[in-house]
Amino acid sequence: MNRHPFPFLLGVVVLFFSASFKQPQADAAIGGAPMIVLSLSGDMFSQSRVYLSKLGMRITCKQGYALWFTAEPKNVWLVNPDNKTYLIESFEKYAKDEQSEYGPNNYIFKDSPEIEVLTGSEFKVRLRRYTNYLEGTDKHAPNFAKLKRTRRKAEVVYIDDQPIPDEVKKHWCALVGLTGNELSPRTNGLPVGLGRRIKKKWMGIKRFTTVREKWLQILELKAFANQPLDSKIYAKPVGYKPAKDKTSLYLSGDGNMKDADIEEFFQRRL
Repeated sequence: MNRHPFPFLLGVVVLFFSASFKQPQADAAIGGAPMIVLSLSGDMFSQSRVYLSKLGMRITCKQGYALWFTAEPKNVWLVNPDNKTYLIESFEKYAKDEQSEYGPNNYIFKDSPEIEVLTGSEFKVRLRRYTNYLEGTDKHAPNFAKLKRTRRKAEVVYIDDQPIPDEVKKHWCALVGLTGNELSPRTNGLPVGLGRRIKKKWMGIKRFTTVREKWLQILELKAFANQPLDSKIYAKPVGYKPAKDKTSLYLSGDGNMKDADIEEFFQRRL
């Protein structure tokens, strides 16, 4: 039986702690409330880094980054540093687009969580993993410990005791699709992992489609840090041009899609 419910995180987070927390604890108070930095992988953001603080959220990934400000809660700034353009869209639309592959996660987790305390340097992180299992799973069976990862139906992982404002937690949960009553931001808890079985259409060899359930790891925590607040992380882009739409934001050279941009993307003349 695996004695550690989070064996991979144990090694990665401890290493990240050792590399990240050279400054004394007093330094973290210089900028006021601290800034939480999450290194994530998974189906939603792929390889990404998320910054959470009293100022808002920044999600950085290979397409650029998104900025949501607590002072402007209705909108998100989508920024592409490659072509120095940005697009402002509603937070509601941004969240809906990010969840388009799998929809909201509205499961209610009734059983007690598995808990692990990860220790690194002078810091400790407590993780709680809540899991729903497929119907018919006998959790008291002798082989349950061996089969439990293949019998999962949904799962969410929280970091405990993180001083992130409720408004920021609320929007982070809304972004990743945690909408059930049991999945609302728990007291001092920050959701950092999410997986569940998703019904998706699959194309068969004979060109027919079928609907099957497949486990997707939507969010997976790779590393975690509690750092001093850096307001430059949340600075709006200066000297950038507004993009006409999302296609222009990511595919054009200057925020306005042209035939030349399409030709460059497909590497052929139209």
